[in-house]
Amino acid sequence: MARGKTKKSTEDLVAQADPKAPLDAGALLKAIRPVHAKLIEDLVARADNSPGVTSALKAQWQHEHVAKRTADTYEVWRRSFAGQVASAWVLSVVFVRTLEDRGLLERNRIAGPGAEDSQKLFLTLAPFLNERDYLLTVFKELGHLPAARDLFDVKHNLVWRLAPSAEGAKALLALFRTPNASEPAFRFGQSDSRFLGDLYQDLDEDVRKRFALLQTPDFVEHFILDQTLTPALKEFGLEGTTLIDPTCGSGHFLLGAFRRLVEERLRAEPGHDRRQAALSALNAIYGVDINPYAVAIARFRLTLAFIEQAGFTKLAQAPAVHANLVVADSLLHAQEDVAGQREFGALMGVTTNTWRGELFALEDEALAKTVLAKRYQAVVGNPPYITEKDAAKR
Repeated sequence: MARGKTKKSTEDLVAQADPKAPLDAGALLKAIRPVHAKLIEDLVARADNSPGVTSALKAQWQHEHVAKRTADTYEVWRRSFAGQVASAWVLSVVFVRTLEDRGLLERNRIAGPGAEDSQKLFLTLAPFLNERDYLLTVFKELGHLPAARDLFDVKHNLVWRLAPSAEGAKALLALFRTPNASEPAFRFGQSDSRFLGDLYQDLDEDVRKRFALLQTPDFVEHFILDQTLTPALKEFGLEGTTLIDPTCGSGHFLLGAFRRLVEERLRAEPGHDRRQAALSALNAIYGVDINPYAVAIARFRLTLAFIEQAGFTKLAQAPAVHANLVVADSLLHAQEDVAGQREFGALMGVTTNTWRGELFALEDEALAKTVLAKRYQAVVGNPPYITEKDAAKR
C-alpha cells in the first residue's frame, strides 16, 4: 500500500473519475479515523439507549466474564465491542466500494456513477427507512450472491449485531462520497488488495495492540515462499503440496501462495482450464487466525483473487467461494496426542463457545478441525484430502 501524504483534509480531496486511480493511503486513513471514532460513540449511545440491547450485551459480557475470557468491567467491554462493530461497518463499506470500483457489481450503491440514484430509488420506495437501512440492504443483497455469502451474511459479519443511527450511517456514506458521489476521492479498483490489511492494522490502536497486528512486508513474503513453497512443489509436485499459515492475519502469504499455485498448474498443464486451476489452488491453501476481522479480510482478498484468476467479470457469475479459513487459536486447537488430534472441547473440558465466548466463537467448528488437522496430516504424510468435488459439496 503506497504511503501518500497524510496532511490532507477532506476539503482538499480531489474528485477521481478513474476507478483505478492510485489510492492515497495516508489520506484515506486520516479521513476514516474520525468517522470510525464517531461510529463507536454512536454505537455505544444506541446500546445504552435501548433496554433490549443493553440487556443482551450485559448477558454476553457476563458470559465472557464467567468463562474467564475477560476481566474488563462491562463499560470497558461494551466500548471494545462497539469498536469491533464500528470496524466491521467501515470494512464492509470498503469491501463494497472495492467490488464497485473493480466493476464486479451490476450497479453502484455506495459511490461511483449511479450510486446516488440507487439510494434515491430505495428511499422513494421505502420513505420510512434511512441511510442505515440502505446500507444493511446493500449488505443483505450481496450476501445472497454465492461468492459473497461468507463475507456479508449474519454468520460472518458483525454489522448484524449492532447498527449505528441514521446519522452515523449517513456520515459513513458521506466519507466515501467525498467530494462527490459520482467521482469520489478514494478509489479501490487497483489490483493490489494489500491496503485492506494495512487499513485494519492502523484503523484502531486498541485492536492493533490487542492482536499485535503487524503487516508482513512484501519482500519477506516472497523470500519465505521461495524457501518453502517452491522447494515443496519440486519435491512433492502440485497434487502433493498444500500450505497452511497458522497465523494468517489478513492473508499476505495465502494470496502469494494462491497466485503461485495457479501459475504453476497452468505452466505444468498448458491446456488446463483456468477456473479449475484457480479452484485447485484455493483448495490447497489453509489459514487460521485468532482475529476474526483479519480472517474476514483474508477471505475477501482470496475471493477477489479467485474471481480474477478464474476470469469472472461479475460477482454474480462466480460460484460460492469456500476458502479454507477459520477463526481459531492454532496453538490451542492444533494440539494432538498419540491417538491423533483431540476434540476441541476436550482440551479444556468446555465447548468452544464457552472457551472463546459467543463473539469470538469458532464460526465453523467442523471446518476448523479439518483445517487444523493439516498439522497432524503433515506429520503422518497423508496426501491432500480436499478436492474440487469435495469443495462443491460444501
